[in-house]
Amino acid sequence: KLSIDEIKSELTIAYIDALHFNIIPESLFNESKIDSYLSLTTEKLNGITPITNKILQLNSILLWTLDEKIKKKLILKNPGITFHHIAELFLNEPLGQNLQPEIKLRITESTIYILCYKNGKLQIANRFSISGPEDTIYYTLLCAEHCNLKKENTLINIKGVYQDKLISQVKKYFNTENIHSESTSLQS
Repeated sequence: KLSIDEIKSELTIAYIDALHFNIIPESLFNESKIDSYLSLTTEKLNGITPITNKILQLNSILLWTLDEKIKKKLILKNPGITFHHIAELFLNEPLGQNLQPEIKLRITESTIYILCYKNGKLQIANRFSISGPEDTIYYTLLCAEHCNLKKENTLINIKGVYQDKLISQVKKYFNTENIHSESTSLQS
């Protein structure tokens, strides 16, 4: 894992795992209402910089915040740096298909991103703090229930840590034939 002091480059894209983010349809987004949007997910607005990234696949804006101290430190070491929320990587991944509901799980040691799709359309995108595969199962089932996804025909796409333990537990709740995993590290 790299520290901020170790990163140096002329042109860098920094993917940041910020706690909160909002996805706002581009047709509804109004730059002058950023504080109102942020008030939905952030308690304090002092010492943070709002950042927007376009999500072309969704015709939406991803709005999130970055601590100003971290931002300044990165800009000093990397002039020309651009900031993106790590959720953007997951939101821009293509769907495997559009016929069946799909749940994408993107897992690090302490965080999971869950994206649920129904009829090829994003239903939910959320980030949860986790301490192990049990938490991952809990939040996956919670999101599936919230989106009214039928477990017997939902595709599960897993990337990240806890592969073996997680897959054996996911098989208890979802059709084994619909579980796909890639052993990809999501750590920096």
